[in-house]
Amino acid sequence: MTPPSKPTRLAQPRIMLRLFDEHVCDNVAKAEWERKAPRTALLATQPVSIVREVLQHLTPQRLGAPGYRFVPEMVGRVVAGERQRLTRLLSQALTQGVAQPCDTLRQG
Repeated sequence: MTPPSKPTRLAQPRIMLRLFDEHVCDNVAKAEWERKAPRTALLATQPVSIVREVLQHLTPQRLGAPGYRFVPEMVGRVVAGERQRLTRLLSQALTQGVAQPCDTLRQG
């Protein structure tokens, strides 16, 4: 048995979306997720939590899942952004009396 041709393989996802009355995850939906995901990261920085929260928006919007690369790349950006935000807040909040012992521990 020969595998389906490339045009057939590329057409199948769109046919499936149409059968379930769903739409392709376009750049507008992805941009919306990029805006919502950092709010999720405020509560939980575990990547799986961020992915679950973002994917929950698929059902009510009747969207198919985005391409595989989009989700891990977006989650990576969100986690890195939250880490930078927390680092900045800690840097601003640390007094010199607390910062010196922390630096000593880090170096030792």
